[in-house]
Amino acid sequence: MDSAFDVLKLGNPTSVEAECRPQSQWSAPAWSIVTYQFPATADRGPVKLVWYDGNKTPPRPNELEEGHNLPGSIGGQLWYGTEGTIDGMDLSDLIQGGDQTPRNEFIYYSKKGVLEGLRQGDWKVRLIGKKQDLYNLAEDIGERNNLAKSQPE
Repeated sequence: MDSAFDVLKLGNPTSVEAECRPQSQWSAPAWSIVTYQFPATADRGPVKLVWYDGNKTPPRPNELEEGHNLPGSIGGQLWYGTEGTIDGMDLSDLIQGGDQTPRNEFIYYSKKGVLEGLRQGDWKVRLIGKKQDLYNLAEDIGERNNLAKSQPE
């Protein structure tokens, strides 16, 4: 949920409702659906954020291509907006020892919602004010050799 709070600058919710399987005194519930309502600000309208946990999943959006699964348990996010839907990716296979990420591009934002970098395949560009750093992560995973001047394209 961090990305939603960071990008949308949510602040405190005006209401929170939870639905869950009854928990025991020894464990958390097997599943839960928690709905947060956030007020409009000068920069955006009101936001409804719904957290699904356990084996509960959101309804499948019409925009999701046939054969494309809903985001999964780790890193999976699904954003519904007034102009479309954006899906995240389940990173659980990668984190649990899989050999590749399910996505080839990543966009990095700061906690203040400022674009800080882009990654596509082996290449990553970091944006620091007006300065741009470029790295080939296949050859330089530690980001020590800035290629921005030698490869300006």
